[in-house]
Amino acid sequence: MSFNQQENILMQHPLVSIVMCTYNGEKFVEEQLLSLLNQSYNHLEIIIADDVSSDNTYPILEKYASVDQRIRLFRNEKNLGYSGNFRSAFGKTTGTYIAICDQDDVWHPDKIKIMLNNWKPGTPLNYCNSVRFTDKVPVDAKDNPLYRRFEGTDARKLAVFNTISGHAILFERKFLSMIHDFPDQLMYDWWAGVVAAYNGGVGYVPDILVYQRVHGNNVSVGKGFTHLDKAYKNEFNQMVNNHLKAFAVVQHIPEAHRLFFKQLQHLWEEAMDKSFSWPLFLFLFRHRQIIFWYKRKKISFFSHLKHSYKLASNSKA
Repeated sequence: MSFNQQENILMQHPLVSIVMCTYNGEKFVEEQLLSLLNQSYNHLEIIIADDVSSDNTYPILEKYASVDQRIRLFRNEKNLGYSGNFRSAFGKTTGTYIAICDQDDVWHPDKIKIMLNNWKPGTPLNYCNSVRFTDKVPVDAKDNPLYRRFEGTDARKLAVFNTISGHAILFERKFLSMIHDFPDQLMYDWWAGVVAAYNGGVGYVPDILVYQRVHGNNVSVGKGFTHLDKAYKNEFNQMVNNHLKAFAVVQHIPEAHRLFFKQLQHLWEEAMDKSFSWPLFLFLFRHRQIIFWYKRKKISFFSHLKHSYKLASNSKA
């Protein structure tokens, strides 16, 4: 085979790096790993970084790594934590594209193939649809008709609510340098989505290609901002505040969008020490078509009013 023929094959079938970080995941990690190994698109390297698990996770991974050369298994010398482990693992990838994988989910066998075939030119990051399950992987899973997923270049729609899940992301290697050093206080998928939006755009594949397992030890499955638990609401408020600060300084953000994030962050931070903030409420409701765009409602006015009120109400008081 000539060099040109080899180059054409690589262009048509680029290497995809799947990054899976593990920690005490012995109960579900084998099922997830099998769903990666059984992908119909097999030009893969599977980077697995174990964060010093104390259960049987690492021996399970070793068993598969010994028989499949696509697996590159690493074990940290010390626990790096969720974000630190992913940052370290990203640095070990060599693929043209990079996919992010949780240890306890299950992937559709055609996930990588479908996402590559539906890649939107010019976008550095695409993501697919996913559904949650608790027991068995759902058959003929259906999308939620009342819920929109973000795509495009207007990341103001991600100001308060993120629809981009890390387990659904596939991004170009050249985009890695822009998102690699994300701070620990940021959710990497939320951060990556906003950065991608202002640097080429975000693509969305509506096919359900990830089955997200929900159980008691999930790191990333949140309760939503309408949850009434005071401690959680306070944590949510701080998380949004941290992200708004970061979004306002993203590279190539339009000035109008930068000012939107700065103004919202200022009002948000001021409201955190008040029982209720009228300025925040009015801002949210005035920009309701942007902030609550993800909700499909025939009559959206009252839904937007309710959610603006909940976000402007601080559970500290």
